[in-house]
Amino acid sequence: METFRTILILLVIWFCEITPSGCRYRSTGTSRECRHGCKTCSTYNGCVTCRPRLFLLLHRSDMKHIGICTHECPVGYYGHRAPEMNMCYKCKVDNCAKCFGRTFCTRCQSPYYLSEGDCVETCPDDMYPDEKTSECKRTVDCEVSTWSAWGICLKMDKACGFKRGLETRTREVIVKPSSQGRSCPTIRESKPCKMKPRHCPDHLNSSEPKPAEERGKNNKEKNTERGNRDKRRRKKNKSRRRKRVREERKRRRKNNRRSQKKREKMQKQTLTA
Repeated sequence: METFRTILILLVIWFCEITPSGCRYRSTGTSRECRHGCKTCSTYNGCVTCRPRLFLLLHRSDMKHIGICTHECPVGYYGHRAPEMNMCYKCKVDNCAKCFGRTFCTRCQSPYYLSEGDCVETCPDDMYPDEKTSECKRTVDCEVSTWSAWGICLKMDKACGFKRGLETRTREVIVKPSSQGRSCPTIRESKPCKMKPRHCPDHLNSSEPKPAEERGKNNKEKNTERGNRDKRRRKKNKSRRRKRVREERKRRRKNNRRSQKKREKMQKQTLTA
């Protein structure tokens, strides 16, 4: 059909060349006979050829075709560029707003959905309608990998120091589901386990060995805490000693006052006798 239209247009151009009285050729200036954008035109068929980069659109009017030169093809048409002429051809897909070829639609008119180049009212069973893009998209279910091996037995991020703990295994999501697809199953599960070492030193109380810097930092913190504890203990002992000294001095002064009173009393008795 496209080849037939091209041949028809070339025949019209040839007719205009041999019978110039039936055609009006547009010059470099403004011509009243030809429409805007036409390179050559006919009084009967309108535009016959267009200027570069413009598309020739033919629409039927009774028993004749009227040619119009346009920058873009209208809704329901697609543009085809060729060395001889750029043409607008009608999409053969029903309810199509924009097509890539004669039988392949790229955008449908509302309320239809685009499905593999066609415009349909309802999407197929294995597809769902996307209201944002007005397309039928294929339903994608979630896919996950196989389970990993069970991890070590842990409790509170420690691999020892407890009687029982939990070991965990995971799996990854390979394909994410679409909005209408089957959701992903659980990708992490745990089960109870029994720890082999019930008691462990400080450097084994976690699932991973601590680096030297962290061990040094912990030792420094422990030494600082020990030093502060010793400092508080010395301060407390010092305050206790001071308290005992004050009490001892107070007791001595009290005893001295008693002995002095006794001596004064004895002297008075002696003088009276």
